[in-house]
Amino acid sequence: MLIPLLLVLCTCLPDEKPAPVDAARVKATVETLDKAFGEKPGDRGTPEARLAAIESAREVVDAAVIEALARGLKRKDEPAVRSATVEALRTMRHPKAFEALLDFAKQSTTQKDEKLYPSVLRAVASHGDKRAIPLLRDGALGAAPYKVDEARIYGLGNIRDADSVEALIGLMNTLGPHKIAPFMNEISLALSVLTGAEGQRYEDWQRWWNDNKKKLEIAPQLPELPKGKLVKWHLYWGMGKDELKQKLGEKGGDKGDDKPDGEPKPPAKKG
Repeated sequence: MLIPLLLVLCTCLPDEKPAPVDAARVKATVETLDKAFGEKPGDRGTPEARLAAIESAREVVDAAVIEALARGLKRKDEPAVRSATVEALRTMRHPKAFEALLDFAKQSTTQKDEKLYPSVLRAVASHGDKRAIPLLRDGALGAAPYKVDEARIYGLGNIRDADSVEALIGLMNTLGPHKIAPFMNEISLALSVLTGAEGQRYEDWQRWWNDNKKKLEIAPQLPELPKGKLVKWHLYWGMGKDELKQKLGEKGGDKGDDKPDGEPKPPAKKG
């Protein structure tokens, strides 16, 4: 049996229309990026300059800045610059940042980069935009490295839409009850985060899905979860330990599972 959970904690929501940025600041930031990326005649820039420009641009959330910044995704010979660009676009809450990441994630060369691709998927999904669901959903689990599958599963869990639940159930069924065990903890956590139900076994989630799929509504907020789950979830999405400690302290209480590894609690037995 799956246990319903109360809905109280906030999570990442789809990008809203960003606040306007001072035009002079936008212009200066774009010029700095242009120089760092060698757009100025006679100045090719340096990797160090590019990293510094990317870091300073993160707080200037504007379409023109994002366009200039996204050039870092093309620096195949500079993995640090590429990674910094992905991380910057992850934190910039703007539709253009999401679109740049989504386009990059769809490229075959990106998908072949086993070190970079999981962080790209995480960055895409952090925007909470349902347009990322097909990218995260398609393909069986187990065909790629674990970190890729983890990013797909948790990415779907961060997109608060009923289609994400259907996609997670579909991923679960790509392997079936006898082969899904290596991924069941991750799928259970993602499903709990989306639905406010708590369970561990394949059979319980399949039964829950059959009972609820026609009337499913996803709340805009993250459910109240056992502390272990909250720790695992928020750390994956980049919340700092001090911020997490403050968040947990503000909420107080515990939902019964305080395991340090955040392993989902088994479903309650029927009485």
